Amino acid sequence: MRSFLLIFALILLQPACAQSKKSFKEFEKARQALREDEVEKALNHLEKVNKKDPDFVDAWILRADIHRGNEDYNKAISFYKSALKTGKADFVLFNLGETSFINQQYDEAKRYMQSYLQLRRSAARANDLAQRIIISSEFAAEAIKTPFPFSPENLGENINDEGHQYFPSISADGEVLVFTERQIKGPKRDEDFFESIKLNDGEWAPKERLKGRLNTDNNEGAQSLSADGKTLFFAGCQRPDGYGSCDIYIAFRDAKGMWSQPQNLGQSINTAAWESMPSISPDGKTLYFVRGKDMRASKMTIMFSEKQADGSWSVAKPIPGEVNTPHRETTPFIYFDNTRLYFASDGHPGFGDLDFFVSERRDDGTWGKPENLGYPINTHREESSLVLSPDGKTGFFASEREEGFGGLDLYKFDVPPPHRGNPVAFVEGVVRDAKTKKVIPNALLEVIDINKNDTVWTLNSDESGGFFIILPAQRDYALSVEKENYLFHSENFSLEEEGADAPRKLLVDLNKLEKGESVVLRNIFFDYDKFELKNTSFTELNRVVQLLKRSPNLSVEIAGHTDNQGSDAYNQKLSENRAQSVKDYLIEKGIAAKNVSIKGYGASSPIATNETEEGRAINRRIEMVVK
Repeated sequence: MRSFLLIFALILLQPACAQSKKSFKEFEKARQALREDEVEKALNHLEKVNKKDPDFVDAWILRADIHRGNEDYNKAISFYKSALKTGKADFVLFNLGETSFINQQYDEAKRYMQSYLQLRRSAARANDLAQRIIISSEFAAEAIKTPFPFSPENLGENINDEGHQYFPSISADGEVLVFTERQIKGPKRDEDFFESIKLNDGEWAPKERLKGRLNTDNNEGAQSLSADGKTLFFAGCQRPDGYGSCDIYIAFRDAKGMWSQPQNLGQSINTAAWESMPSISPDGKTLYFVRGKDMRASKMTIMFSEKQADGSWSVAKPIPGEVNTPHRETTPFIYFDNTRLYFASDGHPGFGDLDFFVSERRDDGTWGKPENLGYPINTHREESSLVLSPDGKTGFFASEREEGFGGLDLYKFDVPPPHRGNPVAFVEGVVRDAKTKKVIPNALLEVIDINKNDTVWTLNSDESGGFFIILPAQRDYALSVEKENYLFHSENFSLEEEGADAPRKLLVDLNKLEKGESVVLRNIFFDYDKFELKNTSFTELNRVVQLLKRSPNLSVEIAGHTDNQGSDAYNQKLSENRAQSVKDYLIEKGIAAKNVSIKGYGASSPIATNETEEGRAINRRIEMVVK
């Protein structure tokens, strides 16, 4: 939570009338020394004042404030207590409570703030902060008893230098790190974007400025890289096409690695207020960002906007659930599984100022109660701009530390197990015409979690026929690909062993919707030696229904196939029964019986070896043949 010193202007505006003229003159010398940034000289004057006049309360308070500013909290607390003993500064209880909290003296902080709240002169804003410090003191006193291992590692001289490096973002394959940089020396001191590629040994290559038209002579920063690394969302400030002080912009990277001219995302997202710190969901359909009055606002809200079918963005709204408070929520990061949101806040119980938190999306789409990432990841200092790598274990953040290169540096650390992201894997591939091998752009792809029977991704292949999908690992999925005038393609795959560093590559060949062409319906499932359709088959079957309804004159054969286990007669009958089950479902959904025939092939037409279980599984199939 933000520092809120309650000195009530007594020091700066009111003369210490009850003090001797000599003491008051010495006090004025101290204040003049502070104006000239001569801190030690000021402290010497103040010490003389209090030695001569122990009841000069303003001198005690100013000495405490100076030491607090220098992070010498023990001395600050001692001098605040001396001020309190004069009996003339009971309002200093607030300063004592806040400084004790920063100094990890949580019981004392709670006691001082409770005493402060009993004062009649306490102000509403200070009351709110005092109450939050009481709650946070109770939380921190317990949390600090069980610290997490925390050994942040500087990313090294290829990334960091004497300037500032901050706001990291990372691609879904973990290979590209993009960040904001601002130099403190030299002619160019505005914010720009840099990137680094991960080397084979796990280190990061020397950083390079992003190429193209993205970097300008103005400030651009707080970026979010899309999962495939081809799109960048960022905050641009004081631009001619802006709607407020800072707006959210978008830019695209071409095949040569050049970034396009940025585009303002428009009034559904940007307003006269301050918009910044975007984070794009792994499927590219939801944009999270922060809105406040300005960059120093005491209230900042995490907003979201959804991409519409026509490519536009919906009017932004605060994210639903328990994340936002009346205070500051900043630097959101939606993890690659699309279910965990990491952010910084001073509105939830914590250790002071901005702490890192994580919230999980509920089944109803709202965000659950945030969890503090714990001590010593969080401290009384400001923590912000946390992102996680696709392995869910490695966090990246910016910090200004003594062992750094100067200014803010980028660090990585091991995220504690309770707060890690679920491991994800990525699938990439190309959609082609089965005969011509030409790529097929704008094909519709749908991915279904087989166990949950839920659609987890829908997307279109790009202009080069390519697609890129992020999925939670250690699950089974069904993929369907559709394109007008083609038979759809279906297959299922498991990501049990794949990780983000071992992509699943798929080559999807679509057959024309012509006589004699066929498609294997790989997402139709039966129990062992049974022919009753499992519920997980219905999504695939409904896709067949839609295809046949779009082409009412189309006739197809449903062909059943088995492996070579069992007798020929048994396999023949099983294949016929399974084909019949499929036909019965299609007729039930309104397809004319005359347009659907069936045939059982038993084990007579294998498409893979029957010597392995994997091959036999491929041979156990339902095909649809255009007649």
